[in-house]
Amino acid sequence: MSGWESERLDERTLRQRCGLSYGEVLRGWREDASFRASFTGVIAEAPFDGLFWETPAWTLEGLDAPYEHVLKESAAVASLRADPSAFEARFGAAPIASFENLGGDALLVVPAPRSSDPSYAHLARFLREAPEAQRDALWPAVALAMMERLGDAPTWLSTSGLGVPWVHVRLDARPKYYTHAAYRTAPARA
Repeated sequence: MSGWESERLDERTLRQRCGLSYGEVLRGWREDASFRASFTGVIAEAPFDGLFWETPAWTLEGLDAPYEHVLKESAAVASLRADPSAFEARFGAAPIASFENLGGDALLVVPAPRSSDPSYAHLARFLREAPEAQRDALWPAVALAMMERLGDAPTWLSTSGLGVPWVHVRLDARPKYYTHAAYRTAPARA
């Protein structure tokens, strides 16, 4: 995608940067449909059937830092079959639901089922196959959730899906399911 730089860190990992700060990405998710389409496209075009999307920890102080994320290939994620049962009680009429996980230490941003197709199994498949309006609605919901959590303490933003086979973005107080070691460390405080 135009404006994005992809660097292969190893055969299963792509690091992607867009020349924008974390704050600008947050604003793009919230306010700019063309940015959201570009962001969706960058992940959807990754050469992996299934993947983990992981960012470094976010803090209010770090919003001016250059944004980056990694896409880590996962055969286990690629083989997931969509099952919304763990989240069913949380879905309403809105295309995207946000709620705390059972442990109360993470906020989940979760697309509600709009069909019985398998496109909700994981992020890559969702961004490639789900209804366009719902794909677009995901990023403003992620932005709103991040704005509510941003502060001095770090927030890790990622997807896994190995525990619950339904696409969900995780905003966590710790890098619980992170696979990219370089992102597991909280940023140093000034």
